[in-house]
Amino acid sequence: MDYFYSDFVDGVNDSNIDSANTALMKELGNILVRNREDFVHLLNESGVSAAPSMSDAKLIDLFIANVGQNKTLALGASMLVHSHNQTLSFDGEETMSDEGIKAGYRVLNEYFADDEYSNAIDPVTAIGEAIGKGFDLGSKGLEGRQKKKYGVQDMVAKQQEAKSIMAQQAMANRQAQIDAARQKEDQGAKTTRVLLIVGGIVALGFIAYMIKNKRGK
Repeated sequence: MDYFYSDFVDGVNDSNIDSANTALMKELGNILVRNREDFVHLLNESGVSAAPSMSDAKLIDLFIANVGQNKTLALGASMLVHSHNQTLSFDGEETMSDEGIKAGYRVLNEYFADDEYSNAIDPVTAIGEAIGKGFDLGSKGLEGRQKKKYGVQDMVAKQQEAKSIMAQQAMANRQAQIDAARQKEDQGAKTTRVLLIVGGIVALGFIAYMIKNKRGK
């Protein structure tokens, strides 16, 4: 969580959209594996048909192919990331950052949209009311930065880069799960071997006792 916010905020404040988007893609890759139902729900609620049974690669393809044109998906993705990275408020309760959600939404639009648009946050219906007024986080970095129009090849390259980042993060999580399961299995096998050895020793001791006791008679 700390790493996400550090990398994301640094990218936004430096007006480095690529860096900020990388932080978002990595966290979405984490959520895809660790909280798969949330990721699938995000796609479905944004009008993109998806199912938990789909492969990681397919779900990533669906997200990347749609996020540039689907404003609901872009907003939902930012909200999902921040819901999994809540911060402590002044009263000690965890809360999502309204400014962070807006910044994430803006970054996704800046990175994936393939057409020119104004500097104002192009909203999903009533986005201002939905996530609060103001755009404090990263306003210095993003204000006045107009999206240039990418050529088809440039946009395909950017989509492929984002897809690769998500896929690598998802694979890293899968490998971590495999390693943890293997370690647990090895520990279980080790415990079983110890129990068998101890049980064998006890059994041998009992047999030796019985033999000794029988001879004594």
